[in-house]
Amino acid sequence: MSLERFEAQLRALDEQLDQNLRLPSLGETPPCLRGYCFKYSILLPLLSATGAEVFTSDHLAYLFSILCRRFAGFSAASSTSHPPLYGFYQPIEGNLPEKDYHTQLVVYAAPLEAANHFFAELKRILRAAPLQPQEEILIERMDAMLI
Repeated sequence: MSLERFEAQLRALDEQLDQNLRLPSLGETPPCLRGYCFKYSILLPLLSATGAEVFTSDHLAYLFSILCRRFAGFSAASSTSHPPLYGFYQPIEGNLPEKDYHTQLVVYAAPLEAANHFFAELKRILRAAPLQPQEEILIERMDAMLI
């Protein structure tokens, strides 16, 4: 998928949901992070086992922009010198595991079904977007209580 198409799909996803997905506590004075929420973790591959780039810095900039706009921010493991995490994936038993290097993004969202829809669609977009084919992009949702 071209970078332009990736950006267009993220923009369309952003526009199709009119609900506010930010934590309600961010509307308080002063804004804060607290209360019941959905915590989404995204394991995003950055490099393949051979060191080939999976997502470019431009891909990440568009992704980070939509996460900031929709959720008022996110956290990510730093990947300035090298992706901080690696993992193995063995989709077919008997084959050798595939290794990739990735980063983790954490997003806190209002506990709404619309947030689940957003991340399901985001996963579909991310699976089609990388420079190196990816069979899976892991997105996990957990219920959380921020104190």
